[in-house]
Amino acid sequence: MKRIKRFFSKLFTFLLFSLLIVLLGILILDKLIMPLTVGSKRVVKVPNISNLNQEEAQMVLKGKGLRMVKGSHEFDDLVPEGFILQQDPSPGAEVKRGRGIRITISKGSEEVLVPELRGFSLRQAEIILHRSHLMVGNISWKISGQIPKEVIIESNPPPKSPILRESLVDLVVSCGPQSETVSVPSFLGKSIEEAEELAQASGIMVGNISYRADKSVLPETVIEQSLEMGEAVPRGARVDLVVSKVE
Repeated sequence: MKRIKRFFSKLFTFLLFSLLIVLLGILILDKLIMPLTVGSKRVVKVPNISNLNQEEAQMVLKGKGLRMVKGSHEFDDLVPEGFILQQDPSPGAEVKRGRGIRITISKGSEEVLVPELRGFSLRQAEIILHRSHLMVGNISWKISGQIPKEVIIESNPPPKSPILRESLVDLVVSCGPQSETVSVPSFLGKSIEEAEELAQASGIMVGNISYRADKSVLPETVIEQSLEMGEAVPRGARVDLVVSKVE
């Protein structure tokens, strides 16, 4: 009788222990393994949709189980109009499926209108162009008995023409009535000091000096001039110079 009781006691203990093991396994599976497995399927890496058009970006995001959320529009000189300029979250970020990816769409290069420059002095025209995000291009001189010296006669492109920001606008400037003209010398290969001395001796003035990297010549050497050598210009005209620099 005692043996039978001991047998059933051991059997009960074994069954109880087995039941606890099964329950513990179910608990681990439910709380740890399943969430990791399911969670890994719900998380995806954000693809790079920059420089794609909206239709292409939509297809790429949809393939990853993500949504496109349209944000702002911004001007950009490199990314064409209608293409994706920026995205948030960034490419490579891990997000849950169904997450919205906010995009910034390019409006293309920004255009501005050429301002009215006729009747302004050359200096005033430079300031107006700078404020309009434009730059002075070639300056040519024209004899005029009606328009005072160093006053703008016309511009190219003409006023109200739409052009890209930072574009060049060529100017025709009055040199007044028939006056003494001088011949433009060559400033190429000269230092800034030598160029300024040569300009003064030739009856013209050094205007803007800009710099550009050029390994073929020594630094601080004139590599380009706005007026052509031998060109007849009114005395006191300005010549812009481009000077070499080290990168």
